[in-house]
Amino acid sequence: MKEVLKEVPNVLKKQIFKRIGMGIVFALLGVITWIASKEFLFALPCLVAMAVLIVSGLGVLFVAITKRYVIVSGECVDVEYTRILKRTKAVYLQTDYGVVKLLIRGKRTKAELGSSVRCYIASNSSVYEYDGVKTVGDYYAVESFHC
Repeated sequence: MKEVLKEVPNVLKKQIFKRIGMGIVFALLGVITWIASKEFLFALPCLVAMAVLIVSGLGVLFVAITKRYVIVSGECVDVEYTRILKRTKAVYLQTDYGVVKLLIRGKRTKAELGSSVRCYIASNSSVYEYDGVKTVGDYYAVESFHC
């Protein structure tokens, strides 16, 4: 298993460990809630969250081991920010296949203009095209390299 995990990119390993780790935390929280309240229904939301997170982490692990992902890499040519909080909303990459727009979730990526960005996308992910720009909304991980 260690040999197989060595081939998985570090960014995907980080996602896998985050998801499974949060699942374990929710499991502990659910057990503590169950013991403290002596009522299973109070612990049920934590146990459901645990199941969802662990299954999600194992799904990403399966995709990473079987190499069912596509790596899109390119140079950041534009960044969109939200109006009020100035968080990164979208990153435009110049790739060999044209311009790709990555819709960023949360505060995950701080890409700067001219930096190299690599995105790990599921091989069966939906890609939409609008005005010659390919838009990707779901991905496993994004990493940015500052030049």
